[in-house]
Amino acid sequence: MTYEEATEIGEEIIVFYDLVDTEEEAMEILLEATEKQIPKKVEWTEDYTWGKKTDQPVCPVCDYYLTMHHFIECSKKISYCDKCGQAIDWSSEDGR
Repeated sequence: MTYEEATEIGEEIIVFYDLVDTEEEAMEILLEATEKQIPKKVEWTEDYTWGKKTDQPVCPVCDYYLTMHHFIECSKKISYCDKCGQAIDWSSEDGR
């Protein structure tokens, strides 16, 4: 399926189910959802929870911590942000 075909189908589905009022709104929703499927590189932030400095991975879109609990080191790398659904690219880890 091509991008154009997916866009056409998605637009028809969204408008058909009355989730939006206009085709323009439908396209915005579809494009946002499509863009979230393109992985973005993980970002890192310094965290000082419990008095210890650690680098924690965060979503590049919504800054949500990509660990189950931000004070526990990440042992499993998730593919998508639990909060916003952005696909995550871990290739920018810089040795972390």
